[in-house]
Amino acid sequence: MSNISVGIIGTGGMGTRHAMNLHNHIVGADVVAVYDLDQTRAAKVAAGCGGAVVFDSPDSLIHSSSVDAVVIVSPDDTHAEFALACLQAGKPVLCEKPLGVTSSQALRVVEAEQAMGKKLLSLGFMRRFDPQHAGVKQAIASGQIGRPLLFKGYSRESSMPPNLLTDVMLTNSFIHDFDAMRWLMGQDVTEVYVRGVRTRAHLGPNSCDLLLIQCALSDGGLATIEGYHSAEYGYDIFAEVVCERGVVETMQPDAARVKHQHQSGLSIHPDWLSRFQSAYVIEFEEWVNSLHGKRVFTGATAWDGYQAVLIAEACIHALHSGNPTAMQAIAKPSLYQ
Repeated sequence: MSNISVGIIGTGGMGTRHAMNLHNHIVGADVVAVYDLDQTRAAKVAAGCGGAVVFDSPDSLIHSSSVDAVVIVSPDDTHAEFALACLQAGKPVLCEKPLGVTSSQALRVVEAEQAMGKKLLSLGFMRRFDPQHAGVKQAIASGQIGRPLLFKGYSRESSMPPNLLTDVMLTNSFIHDFDAMRWLMGQDVTEVYVRGVRTRAHLGPNSCDLLLIQCALSDGGLATIEGYHSAEYGYDIFAEVVCERGVVETMQPDAARVKHQHQSGLSIHPDWLSRFQSAYVIEFEEWVNSLHGKRVFTGATAWDGYQAVLIAEACIHALHSGNPTAMQAIAKPSLYQ
């Protein structure tokens, strides 16, 4: 079978990583087209991918007859627009999170795909392909430790930009935790409660770097998520699920413990690009294989993307109101059952 010709929209840090992974690690796909508002940056990525064509607009890339499938890695507020364009062009698309910056944007994509009667869109929630998170999912699916009762997770980063708004953090960063929670627990969120504090004086007045989120889930489960974005020590992600007859948790992914100068320890990743590199590769392997018809893509759908944005919006309301906030979701469309 001929290779899938892939176009990349967005060549920032994440877009460059995806382009290089597709070019260097994925069998069955070629990066043939790139677009970025910064055309010089796009040209550099194109050269690194063996001479891909640099397009002067995302629309021309999406509708090009030379492009079979599209990867969207542009700024968050463009995702829904470009995803809709890909659906209208009938082209499979892997869109980075979030699906939209509002639930109404994300819902438009869900409704468009539902009207088509065919799932063409996949969401870049790469934790579903992380070996540590996948191990937790497999342990739960085995049934040996019983029904999931409680999700506990944390996401910590070394530092955050001084004026990064808490609302943006919820739709851009915490959205990974929301999807991991839904996926591992197999339940939807019905209510959220959020408290946030600003632990560093240099941060803006609307920039809480420490959040604690509590959720009630649809099958009687509970969840807590801690996000600390001024942790200083590194990039650290953890998930634990308490079940009826046992507990399962992600393990530190490092391969070796180093003992040196009277100390023993594991290294900590500096950022998400290094922490989830293997997950990105596995994600693209599965996506490309699904495009070749070898298997069904097991990653997140447009519906999962919509649900994650909906949770983020409820968290924003709960944070500002100081009160628990109930989720207002539509019924799950038949396409995603």
